[in-house]
Amino acid sequence: MAKRYVDDPVLVALASTVLAWRRVRDFSREALAAKVGTDAKNLYRFERGQENPSVRRLMAYANALDVDLGRLFAPSAEDRRWINSLRGLSWSASAGPCPMSAVAIPVLDLRPQAGRPDLGHPDPRASGWAVPPEGRHPRGEGLFLAQVLGDSMAPRVPDGAWCLFSQPVSEIQPGADLLVCETDPSGLGGWSLKRLEIVEPAREGSERVRLVSDNPAHPPREVVLSDEGPVRVVAEMIDILGQG
Repeated sequence: MAKRYVDDPVLVALASTVLAWRRVRDFSREALAAKVGTDAKNLYRFERGQENPSVRRLMAYANALDVDLGRLFAPSAEDRRWINSLRGLSWSASAGPCPMSAVAIPVLDLRPQAGRPDLGHPDPRASGWAVPPEGRHPRGEGLFLAQVLGDSMAPRVPDGAWCLFSQPVSEIQPGADLLVCETDPSGLGGWSLKRLEIVEPAREGSERVRLVSDNPAHPPREVVLSDEGPVRVVAEMIDILGQG
């Protein structure tokens, strides 16, 4: 019987992290083994703590999973939240043509703040593709997935939740959960998720609105929305597909 290295907590934690990332990346055991040039049986033994791979093999796992080697040994709190929140979503790190099914949705790296946005983020980029859980495959153009950070919309939208957005927003409805972009004078922007309440028309082509949080610890803010101004609506949140 193969030895199980239960007395080596480092190896057990490492194997558990590799297994978690394999599931997040939506690799079968056979697919990941082929990428690193080993046999699926060897990977199976490693994931069960029955094999101690070489450094070269660990480097191959890290490269195939698109994760720095150090993060396999010591996953950060953000890594753990990322892994846990993506459970139930098949995910691919490829930002190119979709390698997954026809119902895959692009994942953007904008990571909107649920509180007031931190200005200075670059323009968002596509970082991969995700497939929603069975029975929750939305249809339509302009859909994307992004991870919302912060607790101002909690408990309904928890910190770290993966939310489905739709753009463009043709008509702003009071009470909608909206992705708002704010830009500073240099043109750098930040994004936040807020519920919108219309206060009054400010001038032609713009409206004064109140951006409201679910969490009373975050007070509302009044801003002027316009298509070309420093504060504008980018998309509407239509579902929460993964909890933080």
